[in-house]
Amino acid sequence: MTPTNDDLRRQIAAEEARLVDLERQRDAAARQLAALKARLDSARAVRVSAPIEPAVKTPESADEKVRLFGRLFRGREQVFPVQFTSRKTLKVGYAPACSNKFVRGVCELPKIKCGECPNQAFLPVDDRVLRDH
Repeated sequence: MTPTNDDLRRQIAAEEARLVDLERQRDAAARQLAALKARLDSARAVRVSAPIEPAVKTPESADEKVRLFGRLFRGREQVFPVQFTSRKTLKVGYAPACSNKFVRGVCELPKIKCGECPNQAFLPVDDRVLRDH
């Protein structure tokens, strides 16, 4: 049996209706895709522009800054070096800070070096030393 013209018109109308429905579905999918991409872009923008919270509170007072410096650059706590310049050679050197340095009858510089002196009284590192640094 061959289809009649009426049958062909009905099939054409059905296919046209199906195409209209598919176009409507395509437009809805395109809108949904655009909305999802916009949400992704806004999430990236928020993540990039969000302020970074410091892990440690920034010190405000001078005492807090000295304590932070002491924690970050910690070394030996029982002694610290003091810079000096030789009068003869003008060379720069370092010696341990000592409370007996140049005390008559106690300090025997330059005959005995500080590291070999029996009267050593090395000064410990404290906040005053760090602040003066």
